[in-house]
Amino acid sequence: MPPDRRTLWLAAAAWVGAAGGWAAGSLGRSLPLTACLLLAPLTVILIRRPRYGPVMVIGAAAAVVGLIGADVRQAPSPAVSRMCDLAGTATGTGRQVATAVGQASEVAVPMNVHTVVCGDQRWQVDLPARVLVLIDDLPESASPGQDWRLRGRLEPREPLRSDLLVRAEGPVDIVGEPHGVAAFGATLRRHLDEATTDAPGADPDAAALVSGIALGDESRQSPELAWWMRLSGLAHLTAVSGGNFVIAVGMVVLAARWVGFGLGLQSVAGGVALLGYALVVGPQPSVMRAAVMAAVGLVGIALGGPARGLPVLGATVTFLLLLSPELAWSPGFMLSVAATASLQSFTHPLAARLGFLPGPARLPLAVAVTAQLATAPILLALGASVSWVAVPANLVVAPLIAPITVLGLVAAAIGTLLGVAVVTPAVLCGAVVVRVAAGATWLLHSPWGAVVGQAAIAALFLAWGITRAGARWRAPLAILVAVAAVWSLGRTGPQKWRLIACDVGQGTAVLINTGQGALMVDTGPADSDLDDCLTRMGSASLDAVVLSHHHIDHVGGLPRVLSVRRPAAIYGPGGAPASSTAAGVADLAGARGGLQSLTAGQRLEFGPLSVTILWPPPGRSTPTDEVNNGSAVLLLEWPDGVRALLPGDIEPESQRRLMASWQLPPVDVVVIPHHGSDHQDPRFAQWLRPAVAIASAGAGNSYGHPAAETVAEYHAVGAAVRRTDTDGAVVVSGDAGGLSVSGG
Repeated sequence: MPPDRRTLWLAAAAWVGAAGGWAAGSLGRSLPLTACLLLAPLTVILIRRPRYGPVMVIGAAAAVVGLIGADVRQAPSPAVSRMCDLAGTATGTGRQVATAVGQASEVAVPMNVHTVVCGDQRWQVDLPARVLVLIDDLPESASPGQDWRLRGRLEPREPLRSDLLVRAEGPVDIVGEPHGVAAFGATLRRHLDEATTDAPGADPDAAALVSGIALGDESRQSPELAWWMRLSGLAHLTAVSGGNFVIAVGMVVLAARWVGFGLGLQSVAGGVALLGYALVVGPQPSVMRAAVMAAVGLVGIALGGPARGLPVLGATVTFLLLLSPELAWSPGFMLSVAATASLQSFTHPLAARLGFLPGPARLPLAVAVTAQLATAPILLALGASVSWVAVPANLVVAPLIAPITVLGLVAAAIGTLLGVAVVTPAVLCGAVVVRVAAGATWLLHSPWGAVVGQAAIAALFLAWGITRAGARWRAPLAILVAVAAVWSLGRTGPQKWRLIACDVGQGTAVLINTGQGALMVDTGPADSDLDDCLTRMGSASLDAVVLSHHHIDHVGGLPRVLSVRRPAAIYGPGGAPASSTAAGVADLAGARGGLQSLTAGQRLEFGPLSVTILWPPPGRSTPTDEVNNGSAVLLLEWPDGVRALLPGDIEPESQRRLMASWQLPPVDVVVIPHHGSDHQDPRFAQWLRPAVAIASAGAGNSYGHPAAETVAEYHAVGAAVRRTDTDGAVVVSGDAGGLSVSGG
């Protein structure tokens, strides 16, 4: 029997209304205009499909309510971008975020703002927000459910964000402790932390993962673990979703059945467990969706008729959007709804078509593939990465999620009720998940990752085709797939990348393949996205970070690099000026052995790669206004004779002195000084005569980098000029027999 799709129409109408109102709050204030925009297309539908009349009328009402509700939950316009006093309730645990060099670390904490006071103006509101607060200003006793007061600035809402961004100024005051279920949840988290931390030889990442999977607490995750989880497609495990509810509620229902409860009491016990688990975890979008849907399902079971999946999903989405219209723009909510709808619609049909696989493997594979295919378009639209390793990684860890959730909750409950810290075996399961995430990340970005992935996909298609095709088609099909696989693998085999000028906007960051690891020269500005460059390293270790000079567009990304990679050393130019940026770099480097000084004449070895420092000369003191000319200039030389020059931001004065001090044969690659600005010695390009010249600059930057005359100078000496503002990341591959350059 086909599902009743009327609730899906209601959900679609409510989603359109809520999304429109949330994106443009002024639309919700004009009810006549809203009605015209909604009723015009509905009228056309009614003329062509009269039987949809009742659904369309209710849908229009839902959309109007969504618009109005969205407008109600907008921030007061006079309060945006002003320093105000805020009061509200913390709704989740915080997560540490990278900050600019020289600034203390920040923590992003979800909060529901109740009161906004700006001067003599006061508003009573109900707004979800992310509060960015310095880690030193966040009390150690901070936990979800507390009432907070703070002073901060409400930033304009970002596109595709359902919550406001609040930048706290000064410490947070806790004015009310959690009570009721929130207090119980805080106690559970504390005892689970104790149980996992006290495990003999417990891996901190594994212990943090148990808290994340069981209770959605991501505050203990290291940036490196979060990076592995995201790239391997396992990040959803620490965002409590329907699967966690099925495990938690199922455990209680089974216990109720074991003691002899009837169906009605089992449903009541399941409902209590569901409500308690939802309140303990917190109002995350996926939690809200899963909790409401599970509640509707339990009611259906109690009434003797199990609820149908898609109608329940439609009703749930409609209810949640009317209750919280901002969910229409929540990526987590979008992903949750898409995954749930696809799982209900396509999992069993896909499992039935996987008849060539062993029975126990069909349903897990169908679940992993269906969820991945449903969420991939949304992830791509949001700019996230989607990888082939996500499906096998999820298949491997799937059997471990239920034990981790159950054992984690049991350990937390025992610690809370009996005051006994139980060392949970869930940490061992968590350690396996951590290793799978790290291994999947390595496989994804290792030189042979694409080969392994395509070989696996080709083998899967070949097995499916042979089992499904008729006898006379099996041999031709096998030959066709084999030829396609060999051709594809030949085109996408491991690339011997040599150097990558990362796309970091208006700044510079260059990743170097040393042959045994990697070297990073500069790290771009603070808001640069270095993940793409860092993931290209695969399993390679980061031998060192070299900073050419202490300008924020070259060192701002250092906290991000240090958070996901652990370089053996950090180098910088000698004679650095006294500045807040230089002091921040020194503080960051101090925790890793200190900043090692570079001066001309030094020679560093990183595996087979040799690095000669050409500038600055020994004893040179760099004034604050001459930081560019004090840049460290690096000459890279590989054993096969390939040579590259990285000159930082040196300007004509230092370029002339450099040319007078060193006699260099032509280089293969140069990163044009100072982002290709027009402040160059015209003889510098001729002195280098590079085969490839790269200008690292941001698209549409206000400086006009790279300058047309500078680009012309390098063209005139026969260089192939590449630009990160138009080409994206510039990848130089190959060997002395022939280098290739590609963008993106």
